[in-house]
Amino acid sequence: MQICVSSVLTAILILSFLCSPEIAVATDLRLLGSLSEIAPTGLEYRVTKELKVVTYCPDNTCDIIEAPSAIDNEILNDFTLMFLAYASGYIYLKKPFDKSRPFLEQAKGHLPNVIEKRRNRCRGDEIEVASCILNNIANTHGIRIYFSRFDEGANTRVLQSQEERLSVNKLRSVRKWLMEQ
Repeated sequence: MQICVSSVLTAILILSFLCSPEIAVATDLRLLGSLSEIAPTGLEYRVTKELKVVTYCPDNTCDIIEAPSAIDNEILNDFTLMFLAYASGYIYLKKPFDKSRPFLEQAKGHLPNVIEKRRNRCRGDEIEVASCILNNIANTHGIRIYFSRFDEGANTRVLQSQEERLSVNKLRSVRKWLMEQ
C-alpha cells in the first residue's frame, strides 16, 4: 500500500511540474496554422507563460523568433513565414536535406495572401514591401530575433539588430545568395 501511495504522489508531482505555467505549455506545430503544412525540417514552436518562440535549427545554428505570449498566433505565423522566406538565408529552405519539397517553393503559394493582408502602407518592389511588413510587425508586437550557434558543447545566443536583419539591403543579399545556390 505504501508503494502505491508513493507512486501516486510521484505521479501528482510530475503532473504538477509539467502543468506549471513557467514551462512550455504548447509545442504543437499546428499552432502555426497554414505554416505547419509546409514547415521545414528543424522548425519548432513553443509557448511559455511570457513568450511564444519559433526556432529554426537545421544544423548547429538557429534563427530564433521570440514574441510576447499575448501576440495573436496568426500575426506570429505570418511573421515567421515571411522571415523564413525573406530573411533566414538557410540553404535548407531551398534545398532540404531530407528530400522533401523545398520550403521556399511551397511558401510561394502562401506569401501573396500574407503580403496583401499585411501590406498596409508598405510600397515598393517585393523586397522593399517584405522588409517594411517584417519591421512593422516586429515593432508593433515586440518581436525579437536571435541567432544561436551550438559549438564545442557551448550555446552562443546573440540578439540580432532588427533594423539590420530585416533591412532591404540584407533581404536583397539573402535573396541573391539563395538564388545563386
